[in-house]
Amino acid sequence: LVEGEQASLQLAKQQELGKQQEVERLKALVQRLDAGREELATRLKESAGLVRAERGQAEAQAAARLAAEQALLEKDAAVAQLRQTVAMLDEERDALVAEVDEKAEELHALGAKLGRASEAAAAAEQLLRPALDRAVAE
Repeated sequence: LVEGEQASLQLAKQQELGKQQEVERLKALVQRLDAGREELATRLKESAGLVRAERGQAEAQAAARLAAEQALLEKDAAVAQLRQTVAMLDEERDALVAEVDEKAEELHALGAKLGRASEAAAAAEQLLRPALDRAVAE
């Protein structure tokens, strides 16, 4: 019986030793899992930070693109307004040129009429000069 108990005791010790080794392996596994979990958590935080930074850059680029598009629209509107103003000024210039041409023609006609009137006055003076000279002499 003592031998059986000793064998039983030795078997129990071996089982306990096996269980302790299993516990140690499980503890080591838990430590590795904890370390892996911490590493994954760190990587996840880094990735989340990168995603936030990229999202911020994308938002900034979208805002810059929107601002550039708005500025382009405003410049297009200004160019359209300037073109309209230039067209209006061209029309006004054309009207003024036509008016100046008309006034120049009138002036030319008046100059010609004045020239004819001056010639007629000179001819009348030549005709009347002898009579005027006689009247002054008498």
